[in-house]
Amino acid sequence: MKIIKKIGTKWTVVLLIVAVLAGCTLFDLIYAQSYELSYTYTAKEGYLSADSKNTVTIEVTLTRNGKPVSGHLLWMDSPTMILDGERVSGGDLKVNQVATDENGKAEYTYYPYTANPKFKPAGVVDFSVRDLDSSIIVEIYVQEKFSLDLRTGED
Repeated sequence: MKIIKKIGTKWTVVLLIVAVLAGCTLFDLIYAQSYELSYTYTAKEGYLSADSKNTVTIEVTLTRNGKPVSGHLLWMDSPTMILDGERVSGGDLKVNQVATDENGKAEYTYYPYTANPKFKPAGVVDFSVRDLDSSIIVEIYVQEKFSLDLRTGED
């Protein structure tokens, strides 16, 4: 009680609120770390290329402690690439949000941009996917970032 009188009731309440928020954040951080995202991809033509007709199927798998997680919503940001120091569109996704199936898998269809040597050459496209249901209190999500090099394969 002496410590409360010393620092005052107002500051005690502020410190308690900060402690509760820190505890909630720590809980969500530990909880989110029990999840893992991984990905694989398959190109329609068998190789990656900057051609909108060569669609790419990206399969994302969500596991928790090594076991598949079903029914979680996964969000994939629109693909981007860096061109002349600026982040620009790297193509399109059919949908950005997909729920995982009973095997913990979510499938995205990616339509690469069509390369133009003068204006937008083939390059590396960046992706980011996160599990929107891996957080309980403070919105700390498990996230996976990866890149696909559209210069590979038969140019």
